[in-house]
Amino acid sequence: MDCSICYEAITESTGKIQLSCSHSFHIRCAVTWLSGLAQKFSPETCPMCRHTTTELEEIPRHILVTYDFAAGTREEIHKLLKRFGGRGISNTLWNSLRSNTKIAHETNLVMDRSELAMLMSTNGCKKEVTDDQWYSISKNDDWVFDSE
Repeated sequence: MDCSICYEAITESTGKIQLSCSHSFHIRCAVTWLSGLAQKFSPETCPMCRHTTTELEEIPRHILVTYDFAAGTREEIHKLLKRFGGRGISNTLWNSLRSNTKIAHETNLVMDRSELAMLMSTNGCKKEVTDDQWYSISKNDDWVFDSE
């Protein structure tokens, strides 16, 4: 079976999500689509048939975690950036992130590790998140840890 967004094969390693309209997608493609990045249409619609998705079809946090994404609120991400020596998140930056990156829900920013690293770098952070810290963020939803 192929992903209806990127047309590549869906495998166990890529993960699969199926909407109520029966169309299936890679997890990464679905995160991108349902977050509103990839289309001019509402992110609450299926990319194939424009069927309106239901609240139950939001990508559950455990699926995001399984495929190495993390979701954080503005406050959590702001504190993380400040703790690592960055400037934090201003209203301008948050609005830019909301319109240009993977927002899965109105209050959460969804990103993978490389996206977090890029955000930290451009925000002036002095260090990067370690493997253990990323594990803490993505697996345990714990954005509170020391920067050392």
